[in-house]
Amino acid sequence: SPTIYVDGAVSSTLNDLKWHLVTVVSTAGINANSVTLGKSTNYFGGVLDDVRFYSKTLPAAQVATLYQTGSGNRLHVAQIPVTGVTTLIDKTAFATTTLAIGVNSITYTLPSSFDTSRSVVINLGLNVNDATERADQYASMYLTDANTVTITRGTSANDAIIPAFEVVQFSTGVVSSIQTGDLVFTSGNSTQTKTITSVDTSRSVVLWQGNYTTNGTTIEGRTNTIFSLSDSTTVTGNRGTSGAVATSTYAVIQFASGITTSVQQASSTISASTPRSTFTINAVNMNNAFLFFSGYTYVAGGHVPSTAILADSTTVVFDRGINQSGNSKAGGTVVEFSPTYLNSNAQSGSTLMSGKASDISTLTSVTLNKTLLSWTGARGDNSLPSRVRMYIYPQSSTNITAYRQSSSGNASTTWSLIESK
Repeated sequence: SPTIYVDGAVSSTLNDLKWHLVTVVSTAGINANSVTLGKSTNYFGGVLDDVRFYSKTLPAAQVATLYQTGSGNRLHVAQIPVTGVTTLIDKTAFATTTLAIGVNSITYTLPSSFDTSRSVVINLGLNVNDATERADQYASMYLTDANTVTITRGTSANDAIIPAFEVVQFSTGVVSSIQTGDLVFTSGNSTQTKTITSVDTSRSVVLWQGNYTTNGTTIEGRTNTIFSLSDSTTVTGNRGTSGAVATSTYAVIQFASGITTSVQQASSTISASTPRSTFTINAVNMNNAFLFFSGYTYVAGGHVPSTAILADSTTVVFDRGINQSGNSKAGGTVVEFSPTYLNSNAQSGSTLMSGKASDISTLTSVTLNKTLLSWTGARGDNSLPSRVRMYIYPQSSTNITAYRQSSSGNASTTWSLIESK
């Protein structure tokens, strides 16, 4: 016979007329033709909401977690898994490369072919050697074909840069579509839009893949962009100032119905003379939640990049580390995946470098070929590029290493990680 839980504890009694989380667990299979909700002999005199079917028998600890993390106050019987889909990710490839002085664009050959209809490049940051801010210290990364990633920056390549990235091939049936493109900002323009093929915004995310400018002398507010999905057919990019021509690259991922539980865009302005700000989202299960980075920018006087991290089930924190005389802004999208396709709990963190050019964050062991990793920004006690520009790279199944060119001062970078079955 099935085990019935009320508000995370074994019980079969409702003592009041308030909302409760009711979970029915059984080891027996369910025949969809024989399922009846809200009726046995008589009809249920109430309301059922947020009904789910799970493709596995939930242990007691997970039932309790569903209630404790804010999924309570609803009837949950299950979420139906996508037919034929058992994993989120087929394979991944992590890489770093170098754009030497005088080189504006290079290609990187992947170790195997990737299906471009369900694969995407995730920007994991870059570092630079020079302490002076220049246009050649920015780059975009995108999948050119099944075997090639192209990294492009603007003119005046007077500094060597080292970018890092991950290429992810999602499993068949996980994504409905992936669209990539760029927004070109003209001088005097701080907002730009691009029309895309219609997507369902409740299960779609826009991903920042980098930016660059051909302007020889620039500030990050003219180059860096925050992306958002304004509606089902529009990608919008915003930058802090409008004094140069710049190009920003994006990817829009539309997940198939049933792969995600929720998708929520988040962005916030960090006001002058404050180091951080927060954005409140609807409660998510932290074990299944992943943060995609959608970029950062700032206006004059705010020349420090920002980080984004999911601090708890309802809060995204944006942090630039120090007070500045101008505003900064950063953004991200929180995606809560169905636990059906995950192998372990999501992980996130901040890797701090104090007087070091690199440092390590320890992970609960994951299989890298099944791991989705997101770099979610950088911050420091100084705006010098060699100090605060950095990238992350998984050196093994149990650590992420952050790298910058300078060892002076304090700087940190944030990241989000989730492992597929």
